[in-house]
Amino acid sequence: MLRKIFFLFILLVVLGSIGLWYVNENIMPTKGKSLIIDNLTKATGREVTLESVYYNPFRGIVVRDFVISDDPKYNRKFLEVKKLYLNILYLPLFQEKKLVISSIRIDSPKITFTIDNQNKWNFESLAFLIQPKPAAERMNILVNSIIISNARIAFEDLATEPVFRKELKDTDFQASLSYPLKIKYRLNSKLNISRDNSLSADGQFDPVKKGATLNLKLKNIPLGEFQPYYAGMPFKALTGSLNGNISAAYSQDNALTVATVSSVTGLNLLRENFTARGSIDLSGKMTVDLKDKTKTKMPCVINAAAKLAKAELISKGFTVKGDVDANGKFSFDLKDKSVPLKYTADTQLRDTRLTGVPVFGVIDRINGKIYFDEAKLWTDLLKGLAKGFDCVFSGSVKDYTNPHLSLTAKTDLDLGKLNELLTPEMRGKLKGYTLNGISKVSLNVSGLLKQQDKVPLAYTVTSELLDCGVKPDFLDKPIKSINGNLIVKPDSLALRNISAFFNDKKYLISGEITNFKTPACDLSLSSDDLKLKTAFKYLEDSVAFSKLDGRYKNTVFNLAGSYADFKDPALNIKGTLLTNLSEILPYLPKGNSEFFGKLDPAASLSSSFEFKGKTKKQETWNLLLNKFQGKSGAVDMDLFGSIADFKEPLLDMRGSLATTVDELKKFLPPGQADLIAKNEVSGELSSKFVFKGKQKDQSTWQIDLITDSPQLKIKKIKLNDFHIESKFKDKFVTLPRITAAPYDGTLAANAVIDFNQQDPQYVVQLAVRDIDISKWKNDTEMRDKDLRGRFSANTELGGFGNSLDTLKGKGAFQISNGRFWELPVFSGLANILYIPGVSKIIFGEARGTFTISNKKAYTEDTEMSSQEMSLVGNGTVDFDGNLDFQITAAFDKGLLEVASPLGPFRDFLIDKEGHYLGDINLSGTTKEPKFKINPIPINKIFQNKLIDNIKGIFGGGSE
Repeated sequence: MLRKIFFLFILLVVLGSIGLWYVNENIMPTKGKSLIIDNLTKATGREVTLESVYYNPFRGIVVRDFVISDDPKYNRKFLEVKKLYLNILYLPLFQEKKLVISSIRIDSPKITFTIDNQNKWNFESLAFLIQPKPAAERMNILVNSIIISNARIAFEDLATEPVFRKELKDTDFQASLSYPLKIKYRLNSKLNISRDNSLSADGQFDPVKKGATLNLKLKNIPLGEFQPYYAGMPFKALTGSLNGNISAAYSQDNALTVATVSSVTGLNLLRENFTARGSIDLSGKMTVDLKDKTKTKMPCVINAAAKLAKAELISKGFTVKGDVDANGKFSFDLKDKSVPLKYTADTQLRDTRLTGVPVFGVIDRINGKIYFDEAKLWTDLLKGLAKGFDCVFSGSVKDYTNPHLSLTAKTDLDLGKLNELLTPEMRGKLKGYTLNGISKVSLNVSGLLKQQDKVPLAYTVTSELLDCGVKPDFLDKPIKSINGNLIVKPDSLALRNISAFFNDKKYLISGEITNFKTPACDLSLSSDDLKLKTAFKYLEDSVAFSKLDGRYKNTVFNLAGSYADFKDPALNIKGTLLTNLSEILPYLPKGNSEFFGKLDPAASLSSSFEFKGKTKKQETWNLLLNKFQGKSGAVDMDLFGSIADFKEPLLDMRGSLATTVDELKKFLPPGQADLIAKNEVSGELSSKFVFKGKQKDQSTWQIDLITDSPQLKIKKIKLNDFHIESKFKDKFVTLPRITAAPYDGTLAANAVIDFNQQDPQYVVQLAVRDIDISKWKNDTEMRDKDLRGRFSANTELGGFGNSLDTLKGKGAFQISNGRFWELPVFSGLANILYIPGVSKIIFGEARGTFTISNKKAYTEDTEMSSQEMSLVGNGTVDFDGNLDFQITAAFDKGLLEVASPLGPFRDFLIDKEGHYLGDINLSGTTKEPKFKINPIPINKIFQNKLIDNIKGIFGGGSE
């Protein structure tokens, strides 16, 4: 039995081999080959060729050198296959007319995929895809598995510029059916480039749902090979090696979703204005919308997260180095290039270094987040180290084509290092200032980054000073405990509520300084003693004050002007000043301390003035007093005019002075002051004056003075309505008018004084009229005497210096309607005449002339008369009141008829005409006169020069 079976097997093998030979020699090369070519040509609509076809009992149908042409417009091969093996199950074919291929194996195929600029693939023109057969005509074909080995796949995209062309080599592919109906596949390949790389994939395809999945593993894939696809992305070029896993899910006419977890080493991303380098770990997801029926739009959205190690971003202006974590979202259209790219992203910086930052230069150890989109880059909080200070940053960069920076930095700043943050110009302005302390600083920087050479970045520095200090070179002591706010801009400095201590005094300051090239300042400064507001402009070598207003203690001032040429300073200032003397005494010249010590410290002073001159050259000083007022008690002075050349002062002044004699004598030379005191001169004075000339050269003086007094007292003698006018020129003083109204009378005088001599020469003319003696005597020690009458006199006097020895003069006097017998000089006369009734005689008239010399007054014709009696005297009275007179008396006859205690003896003394025959000698003083009778009968007994000392004649001195 075994032998039969073996024989039968051998027979079948022989018959099979004969049949196989016959098929491969007669059927396959003719009918089989034609059948394959015809069917594939109809199915593809392309030209199909093959070298040979035969059947292998172990491998099935073998097709060699199989070729399908590409779309006619490309004029090339679409598919080339060296060998193709088909294992067909024949039983289903004969029983159910179903072609079941258990496996298809393709060795070393070459296939070309092309997508044109209309977004159409070259395989889309295959006939079975364009016009699929009705279901009834379709042959029922089932393929269980496909195996492709050592394939080469060329891909080109004609829609890119430049055209993207790449080839996969050493490609192995396997696909097989699974239940339920799905196709599973696996792929291994590599890019046909010099660098070692690999890619592998697996997935499945669902024919029913027309969907597919893909899991792709990439190793050392160079990103630079895909440069054409970066057009429209936020970079111009991208290089680096990609490693990772990519998963994709495709749903026809719906969406394509791609997710990845990958890394890129040697990353180099180039944008128009910066380059990024480093390594990146990337995870993300891409979704492509495939719902557009026109195939002209393919919206794509990418969400990604990345970790950059040792990242380096380099631009023309700055660089970033460090570790960065990033998250982003990108949206664009893969088909429609007119759709703009939109993206948002955030980056987490970890110990990053940023260089090229305006103002700061380098910022180290940056930690925080930066956000950016297609329009701008910004951050809400970054921490870093700049210029050795811990800083907090926020800000943005807008418009990448013309970037605009807006940056805010905050730090606690050591003011000792402030210069490191300032521009060279600002450092120059602060040269000579030593700063210390801590300030909470906020810096805002803004401007166009590309145009810094034309339009520098604008910046604002806000500084909160906390117990800081500054020592300017021009101050001996530092300013301490400074608190407040500073706001610094490129061309301005604002001070807000600054408080500080200097010399243990607290000061407050606010204001603004603008335009540092020619600084303009508007400042206010205050303390317990000081209130100051000033506005000034600082030029290259000058300072112009438009306002300098304030108060220092009790001094109020409003000033304006300029200070020019610091090498040879010139001051030009004008304004008003209100103060009191005690405030300015410490600043007045020490050489005049004796004079100023006589002034009332409480005296109020106000002035409106203008001053010009070079501070180091007193001969250039010019002072214009528009108004100067001084008030103190009984003193009131107004002054106007100018002073030029303070080295040799030239004055042109005018003004008025209201004062008293007591105040005035404080400032007179001792001799004049003593003379005023000796004569008990007092009264209120009101003067108007003009002074022109050089202060140190009396020959140039021109003085006009008018003085009035409602009442001037001399030895208690009252001169009402006193008025004096004087002029000084060429060392001559002229007093053309001196008037007064003493005791209901009048006084008029004039005088000239020549100061050209060592002892000034003077000439005086004096006239008095109708002085009421009854009122005059009330201001003397004779107020109890019964005196009356009207006194008038004229006199001319002259002399030299202050010596009375040189005094000479002459004059005349007259008394009318008088009663003056009770004068001491006459009261003793009645006692020696022994004539009854003499003591009751009323002398009503008196007259005489006199001369003055040798400190004496001389008279020869002084006469006193009444109805009963007349007296004629001649003699002298000196300036001390000493008398030396001879008196002759004559009596009325009626008076002689009255009996005398002397009886007849009286008749021997008086002749029949009534003349007293004896000599009456008057000596003593005007206060204590002495009479002596020498009975020698001569006509004229007395020659006297008494009258000149009028005061002695009329009763001596005043009280």
